[in-house]
Amino acid sequence: GAVRANQTLGVAALARAGEVEPDSPRIHALLGDLYQHRNMFGDAEEEYSKMLAISPDSVAAQAGLATALFGDNRLDEARAAAEKALGRSPADSEINLLMAEILVTQHEYAAAEPCLERSLHVGPELLPRVHALLGRVFARTGRSKEAIGELRQGLASDEDGSVYY
Repeated sequence: GAVRANQTLGVAALARAGEVEPDSPRIHALLGDLYQHRNMFGDAEEEYSKMLAISPDSVAAQAGLATALFGDNRLDEARAAAEKALGRSPADSEINLLMAEILVTQHEYAAAEPCLERSLHVGPELLPRVHALLGRVFARTGRSKEAIGELRQGLASDEDGSVYY
C-alpha cells in the first residue's frame, strides 16, 4: 500500500507542479512519461501536446506523442507524429525503432527495414527488439535464412512468446 500511496502522491505533486508552472515543458515531459509508463495513453498524449504547444520543435515531445498514440493503437496519427520527430532527428535510433514498430504493425515491412537498420545503435535493452523486428521483416520479405538469425538474436526481447512462435 505504501508504494502505491507514494506513487499517487508523486503524480499528484507533479500535476500540482503543472498547474503552478503550466509553461514548464519538463513537467509535461515527466507527466507524459509517467502516464505512458502506466498505459494511460490519453493522459500522456495530453501532456506531450501541452509540451509541443510550448516547444513546437521539441523532438522529445513529438516522439513521446508518437509513442503514446502508438500505445493507444492510433497508428496513422502515431506514424505522422513519428515522421515529424524523424524529420527533426533522422538518425535517432529510438525514434527509428518506434517508426519501424508502427510500420511493421501496418504490414509495411520493406518501409520498416531502413528504420530498423538505423535503430541498430539503440541501447542494449532495446537491441533484442530491433533484431526481433528485423527477423519479422526478413521473414515477410522472403529471406528466411536471415530471418532465423535475427529472430535468434531477438529471443531476449520475447516477452509474450510471439518471437519464439
